[in-house]
Amino acid sequence: MNRYKRPLGFQYYFRMFSSAVIAVLVVGVISEFFGWPTEGFIEAINTLLPLPFLVVIFLFIFNTLNRRFQKPSKEREKEHAFLMRTSNRVRDELEYDKDKFKEIQNNQAFQNFYQQAFTIFKEGESEALTLESISQEFNEDDPAYEAVQIVVDETRNMLQERSEEQNSTEETTESEQEASTSDNDSDPFEDLEKKSKDTSNE
Repeated sequence: MNRYKRPLGFQYYFRMFSSAVIAVLVVGVISEFFGWPTEGFIEAINTLLPLPFLVVIFLFIFNTLNRRFQKPSKEREKEHAFLMRTSNRVRDELEYDKDKFKEIQNNQAFQNFYQQAFTIFKEGESEALTLESISQEFNEDDPAYEAVQIVVDETRNMLQERSEEQNSTEETTESEQEASTSDNDSDPFEDLEKKSKDTSNE
């Protein structure tokens, strides 16, 4: 299951800045011993000094524009909502720290389970794929066992909520259709006659 990509933070840009600084130093050393592309270490450093800053600025602008103009699909939005809700509950109930949760997320079996759970969330359970069947692949000794049980329970809750919302929407639609049908079936001449009688009585 593809993880939702969060905006790149300080650590990413710091790594890029550090990589650019190292590249500048390497060019400076080459210049000192081989006289290329400039004559000497100091000259090379002075020439390339703005490079690390320009790299970071360029990457920041590029990533910002790319994120702004890249419209997420409904599929990705659903996946993100599912991941956020289930993962937040796992972290809250099991009190996992960042490293422990990342260890479970990197487990290939757990990733496959998450993908199947998301498929059930989208399409509902079937004879071939149920929440019970995919959770049985983990035994109690598995580090991800407790997390799996929580994800299964939360997925059931989300399916139940969606079912209730659909039922409520259907009932509302049926009520509106019945009211519309009742209005259409009324005789306009009969209504006019009633209004005439009311006026004469007054």
